[in-house]
Amino acid sequence: MHSAQAPLPRLIVALVALVALLFAVVAAAVIALQTYVGHTGRLGDCMRIGLCTGTPLATVESRTGVTLPEGSTLIESKASRDRDFMSALVRLPDGTEPPTLRESDPAELTQRASAALTSQGADTPSGQISGNVALFTGTSSGHTIVYLRYDAHD
Repeated sequence: MHSAQAPLPRLIVALVALVALLFAVVAAAVIALQTYVGHTGRLGDCMRIGLCTGTPLATVESRTGVTLPEGSTLIESKASRDRDFMSALVRLPDGTEPPTLRESDPAELTQRASAALTSQGADTPSGQISGNVALFTGTSSGHTIVYLRYDAHD
């Protein structure tokens, strides 16, 4: 009688080939997902659910219409994917004056602005608002700290 079973070596080769194929498919999917999801774009890192983080200062300046002095250091920034909200916390270089908003009115310190400035040890806060843009400043260890915000819903 002839056995209907395949020889053991052919089964082992088939199993190894199947495992290799599965590994290749999973690896390709992971690489594609990281490339697509992990892309840092004009709004920063939008990989997580919620606000994008690390929004470039140039993007915040463009959206708010505020030009910060050369050499300003970005501490933290965020943006919504729909661009209806953007904010940046920035340390200005020594000896530079904080920017101002055109046709602005004095603004009360908001909770977000207060939290941002306080996180850097800034005191004597002041603020101004013009349309959807607000700019809050404070001083910490001789440095001017700026919290700049754009909110389309204000």
